[in-house]
Amino acid sequence: MKPERLVSRLMVIAFLASLPVTTGACGFILTHAPPEGHEQMDYFTCTESDAGPIIDFVWAGLNVAGAIVYASDPDAYENSSAGIAVGLGWGAFSTSAGIVGLNKTKKCRAAKRQLAERQARGRAAERDQPADILVQTVVLMPAVDTLNNAGLVTAHATGAVIIAARTDNVVGTGNIVVVSPR
Repeated sequence: MKPERLVSRLMVIAFLASLPVTTGACGFILTHAPPEGHEQMDYFTCTESDAGPIIDFVWAGLNVAGAIVYASDPDAYENSSAGIAVGLGWGAFSTSAGIVGLNKTKKCRAAKRQLAERQARGRAAERDQPADILVQTVVLMPAVDTLNNAGLVTAHATGAVIIAARTDNVVGTGNIVVVSPR
């Protein structure tokens, strides 16, 4: 066999071998919660999107479906008990990763909201405000919306973002989900 073919086959095998781990562990590997001590930080990054955990749940469903196929006609497969065990194992692992990922993204969104409120309070304390003006609430309408590249907010990529508006020491937040055009 030519060396080029051997290398290309090995690359395909390596890719296929890594596929279950990378697609079934987004909540563990690719999703990041806010860092320790974020309450004192002026800036931090974490994962706000639920896309990775959703991929985990889809992967879990596909693996359980595969186990069901093996179990429905075990005589049709050479080692059906191994197929069932692997499908259920990856299903459980991917479900766990999805749950962990959703927990991390929930914590991230809450931490980002706290950061925006903390920054707003800090800026308000730096300014003098006339005593007769007292802002009690900031409302973004609608609180949750989808975006198709129109209006005052411009979409650059699909995903989700929290937009915060503040005046003095009061903050309002809204969620924007950017969807791909149909």
